[in-house]
Amino acid sequence: MKYLFTDISTHIDLGFGITASNFRRTAIFLDENYKDGFHSGEMPVLYLFRHSVELFLKSLITIFHRELKLPYKNGEIAFDNDIPYVKVKREWKEITKCHDISTLYKYFIEILEDNKESLAIKAPDANWDIIKSENQIYVDLIKSYDFDSTYFRYPFTKNKNMDKKKYNVEMIDIEDVTKRFNPNKPEVAFLIFNDDEELVEAHISKATELENLINAIKELSSYFDNIHSMTRATLCEKW
Repeated sequence: MKYLFTDISTHIDLGFGITASNFRRTAIFLDENYKDGFHSGEMPVLYLFRHSVELFLKSLITIFHRELKLPYKNGEIAFDNDIPYVKVKREWKEITKCHDISTLYKYFIEILEDNKESLAIKAPDANWDIIKSENQIYVDLIKSYDFDSTYFRYPFTKNKNMDKKKYNVEMIDIEDVTKRFNPNKPEVAFLIFNDDEELVEAHISKATELENLINAIKELSSYFDNIHSMTRATLCEKW
């Protein structure tokens, strides 16, 4: 595990792995210590978890190509090219230009399945039967919200329907203010009055609708953290 202490220029995966680990550690720290849930305060934390998944996948893909000497683009590009590639359907794309976890995961599985025997020979101490069935469910869920790594970074994206689920402050009709308050379910409200002390605007804090998505992102981040560690310790012994 020398990569933890060496210059990033010496890393077999070009630094994707150590960067993924840093994003994950920061996400865990903030998740445990930062509890400001007002105005979608959890979005930065979720972005860090989500980005760690993307980077772990890019690390593993790069490691597999380099350790197994697998060229890119049907042999047109060397396995140790300065910029790794990922297969997107039948095309090839620079890995730094691909942010879709679904695409990266699909290619990760393809490499793993096509080279399982070679991996077992080169790293016999590892367990390469590592694909969990629920992973695809998590990946598909993340893709439905965030196919291009923008959902947690911007207040709005191309998917307006999904955007609504991450907002936890909602403006409501002033006629509905009294109806919304339930003594058994307290809500935070911000009321705006005019100079005549008439209520003109009402905003309430509500729970986001992201429980399943949050679980998927955290589970995948944990999973790939473990797979990445196993891969570095067994397949990349000299690294």
